[in-house]
Amino acid sequence: MCRSNLFTDPYEELDAAVKRFIAGTRTSSPSALEIGDAIVRTQGLIDALRLKLARDAARFAATDEWERQGFTSPVAWLTNECHMKPGEAGDAICVGDKADSLQHSVEAMGTGRVGFAHVALLARTAETVQESGAQLDELRLLRKAEAQSPHQFRRDCAHARHAADAAAFQKRQQQCADERFLEVRSLGGDDGGIWVKGFIDDVGGATLRAALEPLARRLGADDDRPRGRRMADALVEMAAYTLNTAGRGATHCQVPHLQVTTTLETLIGAPGAPGGEMEGCLPISTAEVQRVACSANVRRILLDPESLVVDVGRARRVPATATRIKVEQRDRGCVWPRCRRQVRWTEIHHCEHWVHDGKTEEGNMVLLCFKHHNDVHLRGWQIVRVAGEREVLAIPPVPLGDPTIRINADMSLGDAGMVAPCSMAAPGRAREHSPQRRRPALRRERSAHASLRDARIPLTTFASPGASST
Repeated sequence: MCRSNLFTDPYEELDAAVKRFIAGTRTSSPSALEIGDAIVRTQGLIDALRLKLARDAARFAATDEWERQGFTSPVAWLTNECHMKPGEAGDAICVGDKADSLQHSVEAMGTGRVGFAHVALLARTAETVQESGAQLDELRLLRKAEAQSPHQFRRDCAHARHAADAAAFQKRQQQCADERFLEVRSLGGDDGGIWVKGFIDDVGGATLRAALEPLARRLGADDDRPRGRRMADALVEMAAYTLNTAGRGATHCQVPHLQVTTTLETLIGAPGAPGGEMEGCLPISTAEVQRVACSANVRRILLDPESLVVDVGRARRVPATATRIKVEQRDRGCVWPRCRRQVRWTEIHHCEHWVHDGKTEEGNMVLLCFKHHNDVHLRGWQIVRVAGEREVLAIPPVPLGDPTIRINADMSLGDAGMVAPCSMAAPGRAREHSPQRRRPALRRERSAHASLRDARIPLTTFASPGASST
């Protein structure tokens, strides 16, 4: 008997204990309050077991056993052998790798202050931050995790990744945007119809939801359409409205559709700044904030450290109607070489961004379609106006794809009949972005409110007259 106890399989003991536990709880008749307490305690036990599995998964991933068994990766082995989703398998390995360096978080999970999902987010963030050469402030993030659900905590982790390496954050966000696709296929048959399949990144998804959800609301108490049907109807309605109004709207008016909130540091591209906040999606990169702000109405709101409003400024960044008409008549569509997008599918682009004292006037603005506006702000392209020509000279990024490198703004263009490049360079990389050329009003504002360390500028984005995404 003693010898048998020495070699008892601990997993058999655990299995037997779990079965006894389940059988014991089935015979009871708890109240709703007791059921809720039981759920919380059960999840705590599950999290403890998931941490054990994560440590084992990390040790297994460090071997070549998964390869010897014919799998392409440790994640593939876990997915097949443990019936896990790929994301769950990746989280398990990451948590197991980082558990020893996240002792505070592991201890917090053991006492029930956070769950395994929080620890997985912290581990992923630690991995990304350390790859950039920075150190994760675990305790600061842990305090936020204790007060939020995992879904809410994702935002703080995204801000930490952006502050550690804004360029890498922007690159990943752009990779997601580049993976957008949409397939629309005819089903044929007697009933016809089309089949729609696609993927849209978080930023694009926020824009799509902002457009569809107001049209997908129930139209009264007798509207019994399920949400999926209402969203499909909204998509058809939006397409019909665009065709019926030529993309300009019935009254060609400006209506609010998205709101972006950003710190001043993020807006000017200061190192270590957090990402911007766009309603309906995770934090967005500095380059994305600058792209949205380029053709948006902006309202300056100063907040104190307790997020109480101290001062509210006026909302004005888009051109007046008369100015917009002049630019439309001059450019007659997207000015990118060989682009044939008509005026109604273009957006106003500030050649010198208003963050850097650019004026919202005809001489500083051109029309760009949605794709080419993104190329300038997010992919590192520059545009240079050529005297007497409608189209601009488009200069590719060097090296390709790096939005932080620009051709020197001091280069001589006078002999070629050109004016200064239209671009958004990173701070410190070009003369127009030096601290001496920042808006004097912003410098005075920062001086007057030096004690407001959490000052933020919400950017309320409105649809510019005639502008539409493609």
